[in-house]
Amino acid sequence: MKKVIAIDFDGVIADTGAVKSLYLKSQHHVDLEPSRCRSANYRKLIGDQACDLMAQTIYGRDVTLTIPAMMGVHAAIEKLASSARLFVLTARNASQALAIPQWLNLQGMSEYFEEVRFLDDEQSKLQVCDEIGADTLIDDYDKHLRTQSSERLLILYGSDEVPAEAPYVPAQDWAEVLRVIGI
Repeated sequence: MKKVIAIDFDGVIADTGAVKSLYLKSQHHVDLEPSRCRSANYRKLIGDQACDLMAQTIYGRDVTLTIPAMMGVHAAIEKLASSARLFVLTARNASQALAIPQWLNLQGMSEYFEEVRFLDDEQSKLQVCDEIGADTLIDDYDKHLRTQSSERLLILYGSDEVPAEAPYVPAQDWAEVLRVIGI
């Protein structure tokens, strides 16, 4: 039976952090490294209203389609798809997630993914992993990987260190993700 792997879109497949970093600098004169461009890090700097506008802009179709792919993602996804069923699992809402299949198609990766799943207001990524039978979740935001116990492999993308008690393992880049998974 093939593995089932759920992969976050923003910051793992697509380099959304780079686009957010440019937006913050041009619109708000805020310098924030792409890897630190999470709402928890910039909401207090620009405020709720500006944060919501930024999300509408960046997660909108026009900007989403211009976001570059993460370095190494194409080759890694192709390798993973040869031995696993792949799902995109995003925290974007339904309307924000609509552009993701088109982005995947433009990047030549749509054939590798069975489905794009998004969260509703009541779900966590780990609950969606249960629904689709995912035994691996790759995400760049540790809040989506927090669990008391997990039978699945949890990979924190873009990090090389995690707290000792964390239920996930770090992977700095896609080559390391493949090593952790054993491919």
